[in-house]
Amino acid sequence: MILKLLSTRDRDLEDAASVVRLLGPQCDLDLVRKEVGRLAEEVADCDVAARLKRLLTSLA
Repeated sequence: MILKLLSTRDRDLEDAASVVRLLGPQCDLDLVRKEVGRLAEEVADCDVAARLKRLLTSLA
């Protein structure tokens, strides 16, 4: 799912959302947030934090 967030395609964001929906409570979103925070510092050419925010907003 995190790799899908690193992609720039909207379809990949939709795929990540479907994984979260499918896994439901088994998906550790706190861990995902932590890993995305680390990646955001390392990957300058992708706003992975904004992509995660967009993903989480789409789930609400």
